[in-house]
Amino acid sequence: MEKAKNLLQKPGTLIMGFLGFLATIIAIYTFLFPNKIELSYEIISETNLLEIDEDVPNLSIQYAGEDLKATNANLGIITLSIKNNGEATLLKNYYDVNDLWGFHINGGRIIEIPKVINSNNDYLKRNILINLKSETEVRFSDVILEPNDYFIIKFSYLYTNGKSPEIIPIGKIAEVKTINISTRDDDQKKSKFLEAFQGDIVVQILRSIAYLLLWLFILITLILCIEKTSDMRDKFKRKKDIKEFRRKIKTNLSDEIIFERYIKDGEGVIFMMKALLKNEDILKQKYEIFLNKKNKYDNSLFNSSQILIEKMINDNIIIKSENNFFAIDQSLKSVLFGLANFLQKKGIKVNNFESLMLSREIDLKKVSADLDIE
Repeated sequence: MEKAKNLLQKPGTLIMGFLGFLATIIAIYTFLFPNKIELSYEIISETNLLEIDEDVPNLSIQYAGEDLKATNANLGIITLSIKNNGEATLLKNYYDVNDLWGFHINGGRIIEIPKVINSNNDYLKRNILINLKSETEVRFSDVILEPNDYFIIKFSYLYTNGKSPEIIPIGKIAEVKTINISTRDDDQKKSKFLEAFQGDIVVQILRSIAYLLLWLFILITLILCIEKTSDMRDKFKRKKDIKEFRRKIKTNLSDEIIFERYIKDGEGVIFMMKALLKNEDILKQKYEIFLNKKNKYDNSLFNSSQILIEKMINDNIIIKSENNFFAIDQSLKSVLFGLANFLQKKGIKVNNFESLMLSREIDLKKVSADLDIE
């Protein structure tokens, strides 16, 4: 599991650095590119009131004295939503009072003043005024429109059959270059893939952070699961080895500590302990180093021979005594040697292992890499 812990530490540092970098970008962007007003008109619905597919003789449909059938006209109703999709508030002083905002209908004639039928803001319901300047032009009053504020209007209109009327935004508002117009069908047809990339740069950055954290979480979880599965598989195999070894020799209850060490740390530690115990003169030198540097060495797993000596002391293979002397439990040493030989006969190959253990300072990771273990 040590590999997984190291991987967990490195992504943490990476994430902190990445978040700091993105925070700097967001701060610069916010300073250089302040929040904007984004107005949109959305046609929620278009309803045709007259649907006559058959030519009925002597049929006359009148509206305000006009024969609609004779003029090939139709009557329709449009429901229109007006919304501030931006992150800034549209204030009263942004409007040009000589050219107030509104819309022009091309290919149709508005026959009544549009009415507000809904809004998410009571202020808008009370204060929005709609002026029907002509049969084709509507103007709105200069109301405050905060982010995500909207109001919905409905109006009736006449148009020529076969020709769809077009709504065109008009008017002048400071800091608003264009007013987007769309239909509900347009929004529903948008690709979900493209929707994932909508929004300003701050939204994109925050979305990128969320995606990054999600993928890192998935990656780390996957690594931990793989490490856990591999560790469980290795320990299961080692337990089978111990059962087989027990059938070959007679063991005592005190020998369990050697078996537990093998199950926990693997064959590499067993071979390394054997190499140290095989030459007691070298072991004595390493033991003295261990006593002198006990509180100074790096305590990461498999860092040096000092770690091995500490493990053997904990396992009572090495018995500490006064005046920096030590004794070796010969019974446990014999079991450890027997287990090492048994494992080697099972096909584990050791390349020049004992000579590596006689080096001045042993890097157990390097030793493990030099072991040819199948």
